[in-house]
Amino acid sequence: MESDVTMQVKRVDRKRKMNPFSKASWTVFLIVLVAIVVVEQSAAEIIELDEYYRMPQIYDYDDYDRCVAEAPHAGAEDAVYCVARTVIKPDQESSLWRLIEHVTNDTRRNFRHDHLDRGFCVERCRQLVDSLDRDTADELFMPKFDIPFPYIINADAFTNASGDRERYGRLINICMNYALRRQYNLSAYTEIEYCTGPQRSAP
Repeated sequence: MESDVTMQVKRVDRKRKMNPFSKASWTVFLIVLVAIVVVEQSAAEIIELDEYYRMPQIYDYDDYDRCVAEAPHAGAEDAVYCVARTVIKPDQESSLWRLIEHVTNDTRRNFRHDHLDRGFCVERCRQLVDSLDRDTADELFMPKFDIPFPYIINADAFTNASGDRERYGRLINICMNYALRRQYNLSAYTEIEYCTGPQRSAP
């Protein structure tokens, strides 16, 4: 005859075989459940394309060759092209800004959408700003505000960057804000990183 201990062991083994939710099964079940929750949460956070394209493009450059070709022939200084960094000013009353902030805060999956790279044809901007009255130009200019992240390379890294910022900085700032206000009703601080042109040495 089987001992009591042997009988108890067999009962336990029988129960384990009959139980579909063993420890391993529960582990697999929990892993699948967590994965479903994560996927559903991620799907809920995905931004629709039409919403995404409401935001300004991160990269947008005037055509360099066209800038040079259309520059007045009076002087080589007119053919100047500047690369600049733009930081959008927070505006909690703007639904578009709140979208930009939401996307930007998800740094694991997204680039900053409040930090833009731009290329400006100085002559195009000059013609634009010259067409504005003084009050409008002054209103479009955005002074530097507190920017809590590195947004530009130091001027010492480029030839004549400090001089170009002094010479063209206000012009570029107004030029950028004209476009931002008109298309997005947003404002930004824009600072020149470097300028180049056919008559200039490499930056």
